[in-house]
Amino acid sequence: MKSNHSNTGRVVETILAFVLVVFAPLINAAGFIDYFENPTMLPCMERLKNSPEFDPIRTNFLSKDVPFARYANKSKPTQGERALIMQYMSGADACRNSVEASKWRIENGDPVKNQIFDSSYSSYVALVVRLYNGEVTYGEFHQQGDRESAAFNERGASRQEEVRVEEARVAAARKTQEQQEGALQRANNERIRRETAKAFERAYQPVAPAITTRCSSLGGITSCVTR
Repeated sequence: MKSNHSNTGRVVETILAFVLVVFAPLINAAGFIDYFENPTMLPCMERLKNSPEFDPIRTNFLSKDVPFARYANKSKPTQGERALIMQYMSGADACRNSVEASKWRIENGDPVKNQIFDSSYSSYVALVVRLYNGEVTYGEFHQQGDRESAAFNERGASRQEEVRVEEARVAAARKTQEQQEGALQRANNERIRRETAKAFERAYQPVAPAITTRCSSLGGITSCVTR
C-alpha cells in the first residue's frame, strides 16, 4: 500500500512538471515569455521533447498541431503509452527542478504571475490525470486543454495589462517627483546664491573716510575747515 501511495505521488509530481511543457504555446500568447521561458529549463525540455524514444506518443500526446485531428482522436493511452508518458514527465520533472532552473524561478518570480499560473495548471493537472487513468480520450483531453489554454491566455493578458499600467503609473510618479525635487533644488541654489552675494557685498563695502572739522580764530574771526 505504501508503494502505491509513493507511485501516485510521483505521478502527480511529474504531471505538474509536464504541464509547463503543455502550456508553452499559450504562455507565449499570453505575453509571459520573459517570465516563464526559463532559459535554464527550456533547452533541457527541448532535448527531452525531441528524443526519438517518445515518437510513439508524439502524435497523440505531444503534438499541438492540427486541432481537428487532435479533437477527433477517440483513442485512450495504451499501457505502453502510459509508460512513455510517465517516463517523459519524469524527465520534465528533472528539467524543471534542476538547481539552475529553481534559482532562475526564485530570482525572476512574481507572486501574482505565480498565482495565475499555479491556479491555471492546477485545474489542468486534473485533466492530465484523467487522461492518464483512461477516463477521457485523447480528443477530449485536447479539447478541454485548449479551453484551459484560452482561459489562461485571458488571465495572463489581463495581468500583463495590469503590470503595464502600474509600470506607467510608477514611471509618471517618479518623473513628477524628480521634477519637483529639481525645482526645489534650483530654488535652494538660487537662495544660496543670493545670500552669498549679499554676504560678499557686506564684507567688501568700502569704508568712508572719517570727516574732521578744524576751526581757528584770528582777530575775532573764526574759520572752520572740514576734511
